[in-house]
Amino acid sequence: MRLPVFDIVLLAVCVAALVWAYRRVISYGRSRQAPAALLAVGSLAALCGLANGLLGGAHLMAVFGRALQGKGALGAPAFRYDFAFRSLVLVGMAVSIPGFLCLSQARGLVRGEASAAKIAFGLSLWLLAVNALLWRAFAPLLALLALVNLIGLLATRKRFQ
Repeated sequence: MRLPVFDIVLLAVCVAALVWAYRRVISYGRSRQAPAALLAVGSLAALCGLANGLLGGAHLMAVFGRALQGKGALGAPAFRYDFAFRSLVLVGMAVSIPGFLCLSQARGLVRGEASAAKIAFGLSLWLLAVNALLWRAFAPLLALLALVNLIGLLATRKRFQ
């Protein structure tokens, strides 16, 4: 069985991103001797943000890839810049951009910064709402990650200064 190049590249990017996120959040928290609760909530935010960012980015790559091949959105034989194409691009952006922004707050959460907690809470709420409305393919998993992140943020809200 032959794997498509896109799948191999996506898998390599996911592995590299997980290693990078581990070094950025967990290693950083251990070096600062952060409390376990802050380390856990920072890791949850990193995982939630990374999953949403990467899967939203992969969605965008697939949409643009079909457009560059001349194929239309939703199985159409030819590409047309229409509502379906624009809506697929907007869905990818509505998931990937907040995902990467949530990932960027992980270090602040490990440090116990209240501003990072507020931003991560709002972004997780957004990701939960968007993925709950989509509820296709990976959206249930992404919504579950956002919900777990929200629960973690609510459980540790008193630790943020």
